[in-house]
Amino acid sequence: HDFRRYQDGKEAPYVRPFIGWVEQRLADDDVEALLDYRARAPGAVQAHPSDEHLQPLHFAMGAAGEGGLGARRIDAGIDAGMLAMDLYRFDGAGGLLSPR
Repeated sequence: HDFRRYQDGKEAPYVRPFIGWVEQRLADDDVEALLDYRARAPGAVQAHPSDEHLQPLHFAMGAAGEGGLGARRIDAGIDAGMLAMDLYRFDGAGGLLSPR
């Protein structure tokens, strides 16, 4: 029901705190907190009512490998006042993009 509520240009109050929390945890390489986001992040249940919407982030974190995520946000935006469209790049030390 949030989709209808925020169509008129208003922004859901949980969006920016959740985005900021995720960005900081990624910067800190805090994998444990990111995997337990529903219990730790502000507005997590509202931002992601079910896990499958955030699981692509967890998948990308795994692909970054061990030795640091190397996460960088490369694009951001909020659509319809509630849909965060952040894109991250992972250049972790053990990941697919790191030199061999």
